[in-house]
Amino acid sequence: MSALSNVHATSLLNTSLRSGTYYLALFLTDPTASGNGTEVSGGGYARKIITFGTPSLVSGKEQVTNSAAVDFGTMTADLGTVAYWGIYDAQSSGNLLWYGSFSRSKNVLSGDAITVSTGAIVCTLS
Repeated sequence: MSALSNVHATSLLNTSLRSGTYYLALFLTDPTASGNGTEVSGGGYARKIITFGTPSLVSGKEQVTNSAAVDFGTMTADLGTVAYWGIYDAQSSGNLLWYGSFSRSKNVLSGDAITVSTGAIVCTLS
């Protein structure tokens, strides 16, 4: 069995999520490792820039969380139930780098504002 040291995990997180511009995407279905989930579309939705804080050791694992809220604005159409997120290296198309699920899903209706709170997106390496 092998494992990453804390130092190397920190280095990888810094390289992976703190060395460029990254975008948060919202999904209706699990994007999975292959990136085949159903991303939200229409209604004024667009991926938004996300920034991450310094990696920290939490329960023996290095992790980063988003360092600021991500505001998607007010939607102009019903979007469906947003339950998953993905981090991309481009505002459209691009490569899915990280993905996960929200702690609770939200059925987004026209007129709803979407804001992902600071610390809601957690990326962990052990």
